[in-house]
Amino acid sequence: MNDKQALEQMIEMYWSLLIKNTLVNSVFDEHLYQELTPELLKCIRYFKKLE
Repeated sequence: MNDKQALEQMIEMYWSLLIKNTLVNSVFDEHLYQELTPELLKCIRYFKKLE
């Protein structure tokens, strides 16, 4: 598995959590989506596996 495939898999794993956190009063908030998506990518990038 290459880095791109791993990133895609991680995004897929957390996609529902991202969408859940972009809902305000059960309505999708585009601004929140635009703010949270880069944060998700940062979290994935800086994640360090605990050994």
